[in-house]
Amino acid sequence: MFRLPDSSGAELTLQGVQGNTPALLFWNPPCTFCQRMLPKLVAWEKDTPHGAPKLVVVSASARAANETADFRATVLFEETSRLAREFRVSGTTSAVLVDGDGRIASELAVGESNVFALLGGRPTMVA
Repeated sequence: MFRLPDSSGAELTLQGVQGNTPALLFWNPPCTFCQRMLPKLVAWEKDTPHGAPKLVVVSASARAANETADFRATVLFEETSRLAREFRVSGTTSAVLVDGDGRIASELAVGESNVFALLGGRPTMVA
């Protein structure tokens, strides 16, 4: 089980995340792929499909780099990428479902279309 700080500085584990099965989204604000996906992801959060997993963003950058992302999701900070290595994530954007014991519960989704498929919905088109 892991403990990571959130935007308030409080350390959270998966037990601290309420809701459906969590989907950990490995994110890095300077990443071009992440920036391209951001508007669609924020729009998806505003109209989350019924039964979608609870989104938990695991950021590889410091809090300040994430301030403009406007996520509704819990954002955890893990600049060492230890958790990403533990979950066999080699780059961003990637996501994985996690069970209540903190174990991998899905295939690793890599890239925007695969991440949205894992989250259970198509991205909302953004003008």
